[in-house]
Amino acid sequence: MKTKSILFLTLFALAFLTVSCNNDDDNDNPITGDTYMRAKVNGTNFEAKKAVAGYSNIQNTLTIVGLDEDGQNALEFQITNYTGTGKYDIDENIVLQWQHGAYINPGGNAGFINVSSDNGTIFKGTFECHLVSVLDPNEKMDITQGEFRASTK
Repeated sequence: MKTKSILFLTLFALAFLTVSCNNDDDNDNPITGDTYMRAKVNGTNFEAKKAVAGYSNIQNTLTIVGLDEDGQNALEFQITNYTGTGKYDIDENIVLQWQHGAYINPGGNAGFINVSSDNGTIFKGTFECHLVSVLDPNEKMDITQGEFRASTK
């Protein structure tokens, strides 16, 4: 049941990103062809050649999603109460879909997301976290050396 909820939330977020509005729609200078999300997941390289960002003014939430080439693995995180560049602790704001399994924060501070650049269209930064499987809390997922450059366009 939890896996279905996680998958539903992930699909909802992807749909949200497709139709979400941006507070800087008049910015005509983004280089959107160079988006990515990279990290080491349990020591194995993960790379999404396209990373999408969405910002909700109503919910004050920044969502960033990266999906690998074959569509098997995705990484999505949300920063609630987003206020611009800076370091945000990961509490319950990350979901990892990895090889048909879902991983979540085990509770408390599981890591960080550091947004180093934000021009309203392009968001760039780094992240690191330690997660557990929704089906087996003994199954852990360590994400290190994470970096992203995501675009709302």
